[in-house]
Amino acid sequence: MDSIALTAIIDYWNDYDTNSVILAYAELKRRNFSVPESLQKKQIQFCDKNNVSNIEDLLNLFLKENQFNSFEELDAQKALKIKNGVIDPSNIISAGKAIKNVVYATLIMITIAVISFLIVSSSRDMGTIKNTYIFIGLLSLV
Repeated sequence: MDSIALTAIIDYWNDYDTNSVILAYAELKRRNFSVPESLQKKQIQFCDKNNVSNIEDLLNLFLKENQFNSFEELDAQKALKIKNGVIDPSNIISAGKAIKNVVYATLIMITIAVISFLIVSSSRDMGTIKNTYIFIGLLSLV
């Protein structure tokens, strides 16, 4: 994953299991990523929730529990095999498909709104204007 995706895991740590957040932090650390202050606040919240003083403590505990001797031993292949896994690629794919559906629905609604606006603005017949607004309302419900 790119660094932005990893920071998103830390930023939205409530949506991920503890191991995912720890591994995202570990990978950012490996990359010498400069953590912005807003992300540091999220790390503090994450640590408070897990009753530790800093995320390094959780990382060290994670390494010990999963039989890594050091941070350097931790690599992506080993991390993906750890039970209680981390980020399942199939979840990323399904999330992408869901976002794609939302984008398509939004584009369709925008197209319909533009066409409806053009019809309403060019029509002088009140029946056409009324029917156009009813059509927009029904499509919005759908």
